[in-house]
Amino acid sequence: MFQVIYRKWFEVTVNTPPAVLPDHEREKLDRALDIATWMDVYRPQIRVP
Repeated sequence: MFQVIYRKWFEVTVNTPPAVLPDHEREKLDRALDIATWMDVYRPQIRVP
């Protein structure tokens, strides 16, 4: 998953208390988790140059 999602952003976001996490960051986190679930279910072959 970290070939598609920026790891540092993910680490900072998941370690931020929910009460101070801006809505747009929550939406990004939801997207990242959706992508992770999709990748787990479908196991696509993604090539990142």
